[in-house]
Amino acid sequence: MLIICDEIVQNAVNLLKSDIKIITVMEDVENYDSVTKILNREAEKDFKYPEIDPNSIAVILVSSGTTEHLKIVDDDGNALDNFQQGEICVKHEVPFAGYIDEPERTKESYDGGWFKTGDIGCFDDEDFLFIIDRKKEIIKYQGIKTAPSELEAIIYEIDGVVSSCVVGIYQENTGNDIIHAFVIKKDSSDLNENFILNFVDSKVMEQRKIRGGVHFIDNFPLGRTGKIDKNILKMKAKEIMKKFIIKN
Repeated sequence: MLIICDEIVQNAVNLLKSDIKIITVMEDVENYDSVTKILNREAEKDFKYPEIDPNSIAVILVSSGTTEHLKIVDDDGNALDNFQQGEICVKHEVPFAGYIDEPERTKESYDGGWFKTGDIGCFDDEDFLFIIDRKKEIIKYQGIKTAPSELEAIIYEIDGVVSSCVVGIYQENTGNDIIHAFVIKKDSSDLNENFILNFVDSKVMEQRKIRGGVHFIDNFPLGRTGKIDKNILKMKAKEIMKKFIIKN
């Protein structure tokens, strides 16, 4: 069972600070389409709502006996145990024909019949699959991996925050991603950068600190699908870093 909601509805629920649980999904949910059809045949009975991981953006209920269609793997393709985060791979009922005029991309997307979704997730011990983030958005610092959604969930705990978007900017000289947070705050809020930085620092390890700073923004740039265009935010972050280097 795949539970989906519009991002606007999710934001409305967030503002209510209620106990309502609505799960959003990522832009390439079609990768799970045939899998969820397989699962839904048995998933309607005795559905038990999962304990939601606040960092996840989607949850799929995997019925008993159907886990052979999904697996979580590490960077070397090795299967991972429950609660270990890795790339989600799926087997479709109907084989994927490939990307039009992109044979290399098609080849890279498959490993022994398994389609690599590009999503990072994990199973819990009740066969719920939690989708955490896109693999390409995972931030790395001194060997530690961080999903932007983890930091965004922490920032959202702060009163006065409407929404946030976390991105990582790669530094060639260090080989690390520098974390930047773009934040929309309520008009009446007197939130400042130092408060958010100190709040996040108190809840994360050294490698997950927001070293690039907190940047307040009125609205997030949106792409054609209506989702936040992180590429534009990354360009903004790079410009900020350049100005900082020149200034110092």
